[in-house]
Amino acid sequence: MRVVCPKTLHVATALILISTTSWGCGLTAPTKYEPLGQKGGYQDSALQENLYHVEFIGNGYTTLGTAREYWLYRCAEITVENGHDYFEITEGNARSETFGLAMGGFGSVASKPRFEGIIRLHSGEMPEGREDLFDARELMAMLDANIKR
Repeated sequence: MRVVCPKTLHVATALILISTTSWGCGLTAPTKYEPLGQKGGYQDSALQENLYHVEFIGNGYTTLGTAREYWLYRCAEITVENGHDYFEITEGNARSETFGLAMGGFGSVASKPRFEGIIRLHSGEMPEGREDLFDARELMAMLDANIKR
């Protein structure tokens, strides 16, 4: 029979509580709409004039649908910020990265959604009937209520 010293037990319990509360601190909610940081977010870069790579990475509490909405919102924001009216999705990719956490004999698995793609910015009247084109201002107005900052 193994005897555990009460002092050792208290130290071990304290370490587990500290690590689980610091792990969960701020991560018990979906990723907010913000620039990429430790908890996820968006990032983008200009590839050439009017051509951008845009990415949104969520945490384990972010749904794929939320990640997609935030990605689309960022695409629309970039379009408006650059003085354009609509954008075209030239490449797009959605995926989830699965990860696990084990602590004290317990474990869990979660997935982090990730949307990324390349968009081309356009000005003027948007052609009708194309599913790869989005009116930036209209899209922002439609999604704004769902964006958590």
